[in-house]
Amino acid sequence: MTMSPDTVRLEGWFYASSGESLLLPFPEFERYDPFVPEQDRRCVSLVNATDLSRSAVRALHGSKVSVVGFTIRYNELMDGDSVADSLLPKKYFNNTLVPNSCLRDFVFVVTGIER
Repeated sequence: MTMSPDTVRLEGWFYASSGESLLLPFPEFERYDPFVPEQDRRCVSLVNATDLSRSAVRALHGSKVSVVGFTIRYNELMDGDSVADSLLPKKYFNNTLVPNSCLRDFVFVVTGIER
């Protein structure tokens, strides 16, 4: 998946874990390698800025979806205030932890999701 500062829509397969939501370029999470050098083969870390509950978001797991929203540079997110946050590079968006398991420069803030 190609992502730039101007990206406002992405399509892929939704993966929801307990700590992070991801958009994958293919449906099989088990074969995903976050260290692949080609950026377009990496997942995209998602930040939920919709009005959907966590359970509604988790219900999308495994579905092909289209998400709308905007990108933000991961290193421009807010740092946490706790001692643990100062020891580990934890970043937050509106008080929500953003792990960035996809190891991209940008994360995608989701304002809408369609199946």
